[in-house]
Amino acid sequence: MIRYNDSGATYVMDAGAKQYGFYLGDERGQDVFYGYMIGTGKAKGDVMQIDLVRYDPSGARKKTRSAATDSVAPGFGKATGRAFMPHAIKKLPRR
Repeated sequence: MIRYNDSGATYVMDAGAKQYGFYLGDERGQDVFYGYMIGTGKAKGDVMQIDLVRYDPSGARKKTRSAATDSVAPGFGKATGRAFMPHAIKKLPRR
């Protein structure tokens, strides 16, 4: 849940939703986090879309042997892919 103090807008994510939920885990060898947040209360009807991939710049420190053997957690959330909402705004609104 995200709540903005100034406006009182609240956004939530539904881990159980398959179509407009979210996913956090590994996809094709990349760490990803994508999905939707739905506005509630004052923000009812608003939608936030999140689509993040972990970036590993070429100058990043290489993993140590112990870090490379750490266990990997399974993915979380039931979204089965990046489904785009029909009629969604394709640009960032000014706030």
